[in-house]
Amino acid sequence: MAGPEQSDMPRPIGWGIVGPGEIAGVFARAIHRSGVGDIRGVFGRSPERSQHYADAFGGTPRHSLDDLLGDDRVQAVYIATPHPMHFAAAKRAISAGKAVLCEKPMTTSAPETSDLIDLAHQSGTPLVEAWMYRTHPQIARAIDLIESGTIGAVRRINAAFGVSCEASTPDRLRLPSLGGGVIYDIGGYPLSAITMLAGALGHRFDSISLRSAHGARIDTGVEIDAEAALSIEGEIEVRVACSFRRPLGLFVEIEGDDGTLTLPSAFLPGGDREGTRGEITLTTKAGRVTESPSSEHCCYSLEAIEVARLIESGGTEPARPMVGHAESIAIATLIDAWRSIVLKPGPTTHERG
Repeated sequence: MAGPEQSDMPRPIGWGIVGPGEIAGVFARAIHRSGVGDIRGVFGRSPERSQHYADAFGGTPRHSLDDLLGDDRVQAVYIATPHPMHFAAAKRAISAGKAVLCEKPMTTSAPETSDLIDLAHQSGTPLVEAWMYRTHPQIARAIDLIESGTIGAVRRINAAFGVSCEASTPDRLRLPSLGGGVIYDIGGYPLSAITMLAGALGHRFDSISLRSAHGARIDTGVEIDAEAALSIEGEIEVRVACSFRRPLGLFVEIEGDDGTLTLPSAFLPGGDREGTRGEITLTTKAGRVTESPSSEHCCYSLEAIEVARLIESGGTEPARPMVGHAESIAIATLIDAWRSIVLKPGPTTHERG
């Protein structure tokens, strides 16, 4: 998905913000830069925070979610609350006929994710899970290279997202009540890369099986570091890892019979939340070639543009390489399975035959 030309841009829309925190500020700057819309209303747990956000980015602070959803000028809602609050807010927004762009993970369980998707389809309301990295043209280019057989039959995939920030993690990442833990926050990135690649290789999402997992927990009971081994169709070996303890980077590496494809900053183009320039390295017997796919817009702008397009077209889910509804359920299912192993009382290692 390359950055759209200005003439291809959808009509600007009015946005409501639910959860005016740090990432919602990144999103607001993105939609203002792209011209895809503006902020009409803001609702958060703290009236002071909502007012501060409105002062910075526009919109009117709302005293309740119903007040925000009752505004006819709000056509889409961006949900950026702590993870456990996503489900209730998204359900109410969809029921009110508002398009929803929900931060990842969409919910904290696969059944809740399925419920939201069913509701979106029943009502014909757009629902998009905000795996923003999937909008960047480096992802579309990587898929093209794989589907064209450039690296031959794929044998192994490694993906990781890890930063060394344990000492400075906020409460929302440490407390179970706020959906804390590294898997919810960034572990879904490498998992979603695996579902994406399984699809690109022509495999069903349910062909991905979790073989083993282990991790480390902190005193609050949430995981701070986790790894897992998976397989696709029992043939392609997969390793994923996420950490707030280890600087693993944010890469995806795909090994094939004829070469290796590497995205060193797969989940943040250029290593920047608002970056626009990606990088893909192809290594074969002929040597190493590096490409730098870029976009006029950052990933947050691109996902907002897709929501506006869905409103115009009457669609309910985005086209690949963004995460569609079947893939959202697959990612949620894998997250549930991974966490259930890592958080199981006793040793944090488990293997499946």
